[in-house]
Amino acid sequence: MKLLIRILPVIFALLSCTGDSGKTDQTGGRSNKPPVIINIHGANALYPLAQIWADHYMSGHPGVRIIVFPASSTKGKTDVMNGLADIGMYSNPSPDGIGDSLLLLKVAKDAVMPTVNDQNPDLQILVRQGISPGLFKDIFVNGTITYWNQVTGAQTGKKIAVYSRSDLSGAGAVWAEFLGAKQENLIGTGVYGDAGMTQAIKSNVYSIGYDNLRYIFDHISGKPYPGIATLPIDFNNNRIVDPEEAGFASLESMKNAIHSGAFPSPLARELYFIINSGNCSTQALDFLTWVLTEGLSDIDKSGYVSLSAEEYESEKMKLKVP
Repeated sequence: MKLLIRILPVIFALLSCTGDSGKTDQTGGRSNKPPVIINIHGANALYPLAQIWADHYMSGHPGVRIIVFPASSTKGKTDVMNGLADIGMYSNPSPDGIGDSLLLLKVAKDAVMPTVNDQNPDLQILVRQGISPGLFKDIFVNGTITYWNQVTGAQTGKKIAVYSRSDLSGAGAVWAEFLGAKQENLIGTGVYGDAGMTQAIKSNVYSIGYDNLRYIFDHISGKPYPGIATLPIDFNNNRIVDPEEAGFASLESMKNAIHSGAFPSPLARELYFIINSGNCSTQALDFLTWVLTEGLSDIDKSGYVSLSAEEYESEKMKLKVP
């Protein structure tokens, strides 16, 4: 009897481990096959949309698990090259020199915008007159403008808290290119990732930085997140925000401006997936095919900007999608 009491828990434990561990397949039977795993690494700019696509795809493909890891465009590229990721996310402004073994697929558009804290005491002046590209360069590259009154023309002003991306990001590369510089030339307190930039701007009334649309605007309300305000760019340097320089304070207006070309390159830019053209798994190719067909419906409602129909047809040809 004592022996039976001792072995019963063991029997029950074995039954609990084996009796329900299998997954039900589509025919109602049991399947013990491990899930297919697709790893996607890279740009923070594309991460929210990639995660939405992954969740959507997995809901209709229960045998697939997609792991999306946000880091930087550089890591997305190198991880694909080194076989650590099936798909890379890439947002750098000059993708042409990416390498012969890698295939770029344009999937969406977004933009990089300058941001400040929405409680900045000079905000009304900044919105009215904007900041010219030259002044931005003096703040972010030359370091010759360090107080807000040097921007607004007021008699006194607080010191500007400048923030730049510490990681090798597409946003940092785009912002630097707009200023005629390289990312390593940007000055300011380094913050990691888009979320780090957003938090830094929210935390300091006198802050200035730059970020991707998806981290500035709530994709549901279309308004900037609390604590964040966008800065108009005085492109023609006349110290007045002209009508064509205004109207970029909401997500919808920004999306329209990107579509029409009113918000210029390099600040408006394409976002890419990267694959190793000679060594991409069938499962990853199937996911990418789905992205360029069924997945297109997720783009605009997720706070991103779609490409033209002709552009998507061109990208599908790269994968030989009918």
